[in-house]
Amino acid sequence: MINLFCGVNGSGKTQKLISHANNELENTLGLIVFIDNGTKKRLSVSNQIKFVDVSEYEIYSPDLFYGFLCGIVCGNYDINRIYIDNMQSTLNLAEEKDFMAFLGKVNTLSQKAGVDFYITKNEETGTNTVNELVYAV
Repeated sequence: MINLFCGVNGSGKTQKLISHANNELENTLGLIVFIDNGTKKRLSVSNQIKFVDVSEYEIYSPDLFYGFLCGIVCGNYDINRIYIDNMQSTLNLAEEKDFMAFLGKVNTLSQKAGVDFYITKNEETGTNTVNELVYAV
């Protein structure tokens, strides 16, 4: 399953994503991974959550990032939730069709591995609220 936290810049998507990850520690038996481009938010994420700074690995394309996600998932079968912030800007997925194509691949991985993904998505227009959506193929 993929959950999207959608909103315009400055609407609080990242804070909502971090709060959700921290709160899920009580509700999951598996491990949680939080992926971001940089270390700025590392202290906001619980130390019980594996924090990954994707910029350390020079991953700037959707195919490389997908392989990176596959490696994380197959490297530890106890992972059942992965949170991803700033994916659109990291991978230059400004076009809606590119973003949706990538989500399709992630959805397949989610189903095969039994891992839920929580991803922020920037919206061009809208209100200053964050909407949580479940991605469905």
